[in-house]
Amino acid sequence: MSIISLEHITGSAAPIGEVDADMKNIAVKYEDGRWRVRIKEGRKWGSWHTKAGEWHNGADARAGGKAMLAKYREANPEPVVLRILDPKLDPKKSFRAVYQKKMEEYWKRQGTRNESPHKSAAKHLMAALGAHAEVEPKSMKPKWFAPVRERLLERLSGKTPGMYAQRLREVLGTLVPLGLDPLSIGELDRMPSGKSSDTAGFPFSMANIKVMMKLEPNQSDTTRMLLWGGASGGPQAVDLAFLPFAGFNDATGVCRWKRTKVNETIEFAALPPLQDLIKKRQAELGEGAVYVFPELIFLDEEIGLPKTNTVFWKRPPENIAKRAAQNVNTVVTEFLTLCGIKAEGYTNKSWRIHDISLWSALGVKDKTRLRMAGHKTLDQHRVYEVPSEIELVRVKDIMWQYYGAIREGRDFFIPSTPYDIYEAIMKRWDQFPEVMQRLVHEELTSSSAKLELFIQAAFESQQLMIQAGHAEILATVRAESADLKRDNELLREQVAAVLANQASQTVLLKQIAAANGVEAEMEPAFA
Repeated sequence: MSIISLEHITGSAAPIGEVDADMKNIAVKYEDGRWRVRIKEGRKWGSWHTKAGEWHNGADARAGGKAMLAKYREANPEPVVLRILDPKLDPKKSFRAVYQKKMEEYWKRQGTRNESPHKSAAKHLMAALGAHAEVEPKSMKPKWFAPVRERLLERLSGKTPGMYAQRLREVLGTLVPLGLDPLSIGELDRMPSGKSSDTAGFPFSMANIKVMMKLEPNQSDTTRMLLWGGASGGPQAVDLAFLPFAGFNDATGVCRWKRTKVNETIEFAALPPLQDLIKKRQAELGEGAVYVFPELIFLDEEIGLPKTNTVFWKRPPENIAKRAAQNVNTVVTEFLTLCGIKAEGYTNKSWRIHDISLWSALGVKDKTRLRMAGHKTLDQHRVYEVPSEIELVRVKDIMWQYYGAIREGRDFFIPSTPYDIYEAIMKRWDQFPEVMQRLVHEELTSSSAKLELFIQAAFESQQLMIQAGHAEILATVRAESADLKRDNELLREQVAAVLANQASQTVLLKQIAAANGVEAEMEPAFA
């Protein structure tokens, strides 16, 4: 691997790697009247060493540790690193500088509360890139990012590598318009997920929901709204607590507001019970109330104050957000305990997992699902996506048809391509009417007479609608014809009056002309 000298960057001729950082690799402690020292051998700490009488104080122990470290390095030399000078490089336009700037812009845009994961991930990124971080983003090569993935997997454990890789991808995506090859980000895709369905919890099953639906009507309005809020869209506990009345459309039931931790939009249509409960709460709190759940946001002594719940927070204070989330979890936990389904893994987030998994099984398009959950990327969204209970039951039904057919000695057709389906239908096309009749018969659990009556009734209702429409049109036409007839009669009367007036004027003109001995020239009257 080649690196670049710091001389053209800082003006200092100090070479890379000569900074005294030995004490980061040496540990010293005083225990049982003795000084003990150990050194980091490669990437692991070695055993503790003790030399009574030689190390009288900490300084001697540290000096002894440095001697041990130097001896270890002599026996295990570092790989030779070539030094290359490139005066064309501009540190202000380097990948390192641009990444830092874009990362800070990302924090500000997203309203990130905890910046530590991004910072820690960036340290691993720069350490793995080494001197390559000093070139411009457009000059970066995808293969240089492979060591980043290896470093994260080697030095971190659990779900942290996947979480750090996700933070890196978020910022690296903003460098693509500056020329960074998207394949570089792809090197970080092959990582374990930052979370899993197990860490997120378990989705509610149909049996759980049946119990909740049975006990729900007798609960407080707060509990009922939290339940139906989870069932409608499954928002996070803290996000649901800050649902504003301004974000609720009482005509359509659509709820639309911003998440508290990130600046993403949640938008879903409230189910009818939630829609009715929000309207009821709005009438109780009156005009000027901002939040639907003031009892979850404010302290008990604040509820009765005049100005409580009259101010909207674009970003709620962190202490209030934490309190609201805890209050939501307390209410939900009490209700789940009442239902007998409170166990580790079942929380308010179980609605989120249940809903997202159900949306996936129903084929809801990705953009709609992301908006309803308040997620920006599918990576974040699919943390909550698990095989839906409906899908599992459906697979069970198909599998039983397969094994049941084998058990009874029947053939069972499993199409593997569209051609198989086409071929199967064409081979049985002459039997299609009979098959349809049998299906209709089984569906209606009776003879086809029910279907005939249904069709007859449908056509009769359709005929009545057509007749009613014709009658309405005919009545309109007749009314318009009567109005037109009256207008024509009025027009004839007006024309007759004009003709009579003109005739009288003609006679008068002739009399005047005769009296003056002049023959009058008259305009012919119009018919």
